[in-house]
Amino acid sequence: MILLTSGLGFQLIENLLNILVVDIFGVGKKDVGKTSSQHLHDDRATPLQFDHERSADIKLILQLVHTFTNQVPETSYYHLRFKYRLIEVLFTLFSETQHRIHLVASAIAEKLLTATPMSQNNKLFSLQSIKSLPAIVSRMNNDSLLYFYHVISVVMSDCELCGSVSLEQHDQWLNDSSVADTAALNQEFLLSLPSHLENMCLSASRPASEVTRPLSLLAHMLGQSFGSLDLENDDFQMMERQIGSSDSYIWLNDIIHRANLFTIITMLLTGKYQNEVQKRLMKCDFVNRLNNSFEEVIWKDFPDIPDLSADSEDISQTTFVRVQFLRLVHSIADSTSYRYSLLSIEELHTLKQIAEKKNHSLPSEFPTLTNDTAAPLSKRSLLSQVMSKLHQESITFWITRVVEAFLRGPTNPTTQAFLLDKNIVESTVGVLISTRPMHELVRQGCFDMLSTVMKVNVDAFTRCDNALNSARKFQTFISAVEDSLIDSNMFIRCVILTTHYIQTSQTENKEVLVTNRLLEYYTNHKRRIQVIARLVTLLDVSTLSQETVSCLNTSLLLLIMAHRNNRLASYLQCLYGVYEPAVLENLYSLLQFWIVHYSLPFKKNDRKSLEFGSLTQFSEWESVARTLLDPDLRSEISIKHYLAKADEIGRTYGSPNLTYIRWP
Repeated sequence: MILLTSGLGFQLIENLLNILVVDIFGVGKKDVGKTSSQHLHDDRATPLQFDHERSADIKLILQLVHTFTNQVPETSYYHLRFKYRLIEVLFTLFSETQHRIHLVASAIAEKLLTATPMSQNNKLFSLQSIKSLPAIVSRMNNDSLLYFYHVISVVMSDCELCGSVSLEQHDQWLNDSSVADTAALNQEFLLSLPSHLENMCLSASRPASEVTRPLSLLAHMLGQSFGSLDLENDDFQMMERQIGSSDSYIWLNDIIHRANLFTIITMLLTGKYQNEVQKRLMKCDFVNRLNNSFEEVIWKDFPDIPDLSADSEDISQTTFVRVQFLRLVHSIADSTSYRYSLLSIEELHTLKQIAEKKNHSLPSEFPTLTNDTAAPLSKRSLLSQVMSKLHQESITFWITRVVEAFLRGPTNPTTQAFLLDKNIVESTVGVLISTRPMHELVRQGCFDMLSTVMKVNVDAFTRCDNALNSARKFQTFISAVEDSLIDSNMFIRCVILTTHYIQTSQTENKEVLVTNRLLEYYTNHKRRIQVIARLVTLLDVSTLSQETVSCLNTSLLLLIMAHRNNRLASYLQCLYGVYEPAVLENLYSLLQFWIVHYSLPFKKNDRKSLEFGSLTQFSEWESVARTLLDPDLRSEISIKHYLAKADEIGRTYGSPNLTYIRWP
């Protein structure tokens, strides 16, 4: 192997790619480094041509570039992702399957397009900047398309490369960049390719009997792992001997391809053109096809499939494809006009009967029950099949996300009752109080799912109370709630909302606030104040994320409820007296960020989701937040009032025994 310094390796990469683009493909030197804005107006939409007698030269150049990119830091070549004529050349080579040039070209394209973390560059790659790409794609065969979809899944997921950054940084990225526009243009490009969405759906949901695709996508991944992509026929045979049976090889290749397709379709379903995508998916009966392939493909266990995980912390390939599948189902469940396709005809009739029996109205998007209803025809629906895997811990979190998404929107007691009849509360409570070790995502998913199923539903709380049928079980459950507030805060919010709902809208059920141990536990105002203080202590603006912002929302909702009951001043006085001033100082900073965050124009859906999830108008959320931030030092419902008092007396710590403390 050739070992290079970073500087020398980078220079060789640049020189080799210039030879490829300029000398072999004949792109003018002035065009090589064209940026998106420059190339976007270029009228050349004809695919690039090259001399096929130079295939050996092309393969050698690509092999060397791939080797050198493994030896230099990503930051040294990240700018290459925006040299659109270079990317155009690489896409053109996707069709060169005869000498397996497409293996190396796709590997390099993937490296370039994933080289830069979001925090270092706020530009997404624009597919529309390559004018000839539609023509390039039209020339691809099935094997070439494997790579095309793999790279496209990387491009479309690029805006998700932000898991390690704070919510503040993420907002800044979205606000300062053209990411939303570019993402929409990429979606528009894919949807404009004739029949490609439909073909992706058919391929992603095809039955096991049709799994006969070539093995080269797996070879690509193996080559990446081995650091070499010079795969000839002998190499394929050697891999089959070393890894396992050829059947396992084929299945692994297939699930990698499906995972890529699931990723792309999910991004389209959640993007700007989701209404168009939903209609096209319904026309090709996508959910029914997914349902039919669920057990025989998606959830089939293949014991001989090799694990290509880079280390012990990576998930297996079968788990990965299931997670991508569940993300897709989640995006379907989250769509109000498409979610009922997850149910069978029989289940739709059951929902209708529940609504009639309980005198509930059906949601406006509930389908008309005819023979043409777009729902699985099999007795067991896709939603039921997914829920049946709830106890498989590696994917429990995503299953709970699916159920939560299915219930998202205005609280619907009919849908809640439908799921309650499946004993979802009892089984989830059982998971939470079990003695076996539990991953935090599993715990969070279970609590989040319970919060949507049980919200303002007395029957659900009765079921939960019955499931906790001993003092030991109840205390174990409460400990699970209070020992992991970041995971359980949505559930606490659900309990508080239900308590308020019963007090104001279901006064005939007020006795349940005393008889139901869970509801009674959180009617205690001292306990609510403790929850606020603990949640605020866990948070910081610089580290606040999409996952933990819910903790801030739960704290604010508890203060909103106190404001409704004219107890806000008492809550603030207790927070000031019992806890260090740093708690109120941090709350003040968090609320300042909250106002800015939810005022951003692209947070419209988040504001609506906040309203649905809390049964509280956003105007009230904003009003109470601004009241708490009021600079008037005389206002007893302003945080500044108490911070000024702390400064005045030089107080740096709190005590629950101070004489002026009056717990609400």
